Amino acid sequence: MELKIIISCLIGGGSIAGGQGTIIGAFLGVMFMSLLINSFNLFEIGAYWQSIIIGLILVSVVTSDAYLTTRKLKNLGKL
Repeated sequence: MELKIIISCLIGGGSIAGGQGTIIGAFLGVMFMSLLINSFNLFEIGAYWQSIIIGLILVSVVTSDAYLTTRKLKNLGKL
C-alpha cells in the first residue's frame, strides 16, 4: 500500500529530493494509480504481473525524476 502511495505522489509531480509538488498533482497521481489498478482488475491481470508493471512504473518515474533534478542543477551551476 505504501509503495502505491509513493508512486502516486511521484507521478503527480512530487520529487524524491523534496520541495516540489502540488496537492492537485498528488490528486492526479492518485487518480492515475487508481485507474491503473482498476483496469488491471477489469482485464483480470494477475497480481504477480500487476506488481511487475507497478515496479516498472516506479523505476521509470524515479529515473526521470533523478534526470530532471540533475539537469536542473546543472543549469543552475550547482553541479
